[in-house]
Amino acid sequence: MKILFAQNSTKIRILGLLIGIGLIFVEPKYSLGFILGMALSELYLSILNAFLSKALAQRYYSRGIGTLIFVSRNILLIIPFVLVLKFPTYIDIFAAVLGLLYFKICIYIKYLFFRDKDPK
Repeated sequence: MKILFAQNSTKIRILGLLIGIGLIFVEPKYSLGFILGMALSELYLSILNAFLSKALAQRYYSRGIGTLIFVSRNILLIIPFVLVLKFPTYIDIFAAVLGLLYFKICIYIKYLFFRDKDPK
């Protein structure tokens, strides 16, 4: 999982923040939704990365801890939608969804279009 963004992680984050800042000029609620979704997606992926690294290093999987981490990660994905329902004038739901999917879209683009041509 760490390999996914190893080379371009800061570039991808900076590009996402620039997109979020650029959306201020279109509509401020788009910007807030996108940045909120992107931040929570980053947190989701970092928790997933830490858990998988630890579980694979120990070669032992605890069901209780694994279930708790699974539930907490998915609660992170629900937070933007709850905030959209509470504050619909300040946060756009479509921008929040795009923010949540931003890193996944970057992963797909990286491996579909910029993969190595020589198999190792």
